[in-house]
Amino acid sequence: MRINRSYITNFDQILDATNLAFASGTISGNITLSDTDGIVLKLVNATSGSITVTLPTAVSNSACFIIKKTDSSTNPVTIDGYSTEMIDGNTTYVLYDQYNYVELVSNGTNWVVTNEYHNEVWT
Repeated sequence: MRINRSYITNFDQILDATNLAFASGTISGNITLSDTDGIVLKLVNATSGSITVTLPTAVSNSACFIIKKTDSSTNPVTIDGYSTEMIDGNTTYVLYDQYNYVELVSNGTNWVVTNEYHNEVWT
């Protein structure tokens, strides 16, 4: 693929390594996230019980959070916005099934779902 530099006004910033920060980790209990930039992947194993992942404030936050439920238990993974902040107009977002995930970014005030996957079984 070839990119014509004349169409991109901030090409050097796109290639800046600081914009490519990536953090990952596995969660097996309730947690409050503190990341404020980069791409943050959290793999959540709720085998031992329901888990709540609380997001940091959306205000001045440039992180992209990807949260994925990795286990096959019936225990939900609940993603909770900071304080009264919302996630696409709701106070929480719940992952019920194995391999379900959600990608979240801030709009400066609340969290917005930019991508999601729900592994639904049809019978």
